[in-house]
Amino acid sequence: MHGLRTREHDRHDELHANRDLLGRRHLRGDKRVRRGGDDPGSPSAFHRDCLDDLAALARDEVPDGWETRVGTDREVTFLSPLDNLLARDRTVDLFGFEVIWEIYKPAEKRSFGYYTMPILYGDQLVGRIDPKLDRKARTLRVLGLWFEEDAPLGADLLDALGRGLVRFVRFLDAGTIDLSGVDDAAVRGHLEAFTRR
Repeated sequence: MHGLRTREHDRHDELHANRDLLGRRHLRGDKRVRRGGDDPGSPSAFHRDCLDDLAALARDEVPDGWETRVGTDREVTFLSPLDNLLARDRTVDLFGFEVIWEIYKPAEKRSFGYYTMPILYGDQLVGRIDPKLDRKARTLRVLGLWFEEDAPLGADLLDALGRGLVRFVRFLDAGTIDLSGVDDAAVRGHLEAFTRR
């Protein structure tokens, strides 16, 4: 599943990708801010209008105009199956959580879903969600939701999940969310009430 991206998302990603480089150069006393020389067409060059933001990031500050996120104990984060955190069995070692990417499995052999995303809550991976964006209908469809046995299932987690879904819907520029794929009626009801607020 691929989200709709804007220039602002690309700018945000570029700033984060270049933060460490700028910090290392600052520590070495290197005053150059651009990689690849002065050629503004260089694919590795920084945009001149990003310099203040990059400098703020190097100081571990949030640049002016950026929206800060609450912690994952207040709003879950959905991790892409290709996120570096999930590579090479790291999740088993760090979280006791096995990531199963079933995109290449036939539908009848899948345990979860086509593009299931682990759910990060606090410092735990508490479950999986199988989202699908219906672009024509501008609807995020939750095809499945599964929690780990030790997930602290309660109002706090469900509220954090609701906040994460609301942000995800906004990020994808979807107008609505369809939770009919959530099997547990109580969980579905809580999330529907939360996402209607």
